[in-house]
Amino acid sequence: DRAKKYRDYMRALIELVNELRDRYGDDLDIVILGDLQYTNRNDSRHLAPRQVFKRLGMKTIVSGIDWVAYSDGLELKDKTVISRADNGQDHPWIQVDFVRS
Repeated sequence: DRAKKYRDYMRALIELVNELRDRYGDDLDIVILGDLQYTNRNDSRHLAPRQVFKRLGMKTIVSGIDWVAYSDGLELKDKTVISRADNGQDHPWIQVDFVRS
């Protein structure tokens, strides 16, 4: 079941971020980039990306299915959405630049 696999992946992501923070400290800067096929809908079959990143205390930027999540230690310096026509893919991409806050 695709929704179950997705939920399992999101749980593994939560565990990985928490493990990295435990190992390296809460001031570790984390950026997660990806194409997350599930949108931010309230569906008990899976964890919506925004719910996952909020649980992890991360900020988010979204354009279609392209997501960027980042930790509080970073400040967004620049964001560019690259259109489907310009990137040759089936959805827009987000290009980001951060500075340490």
